[in-house]
Formats: sequence, structure tokens, C-alpha cells
Amino acid sequence: MRYESSADALNRKGAPPKRWDPEELGPALLARDDFRKIVKNAKIDFWRNIIHNAITNADVFRIAGWVRTQSAFQPPPLQVGDEDFEAP
Repeated sequence: MRYESSADALNRKGAPPKRWDPEELGPALLARDDFRKIVKNAKIDFWRNIIHNAITNADVFRIAGWVRTQSAFQPPPLQVGDEDFEAP
């Protein structure tokens, strides 16, 4: 494997990388940060709403199924009284 020396890097052909003007980049960075904040808050609100509205044991089991990943070994169904609840 050949490492590039600093002399080789200086003699490289092609256009030099364009430097970003902070005045051009500023609004784009702010928009990206705002978008990420909006998505983050929407996810938090979504999960809070789902958890807040969980009334029955089946709702809680359904939420737990969304959170954990599927594995090759499935747990036995949840038994509540005479009812069996399985992962969807």
C-alpha cells in the first residue's frame, strides 16, 4: 500500500476543494438543526401518546413488541385470565 506524501498531495491535479461561505452555509445548518429538533420532538410526542393511551394489558404487550427486536426464540404467549396474547 502506497502512502501519499505531502509533495504528491500538492501536485495532485484537479480543482481545489471549494470553501463554503459561512453566510451561505449558515441558513442550511439552521434549517437542518430545526428539522432534526422537529423530528425528535415528534417521536417523543408519539411514544408518550402511545404509552399514555395504553389501557389494557394487550396494549402494553403490543408496545413491548414494538420496542424489542425479533429473535429466533419467541417467548410463550402472555396469559391474562383466560386469554392468550401473542406478538403480532
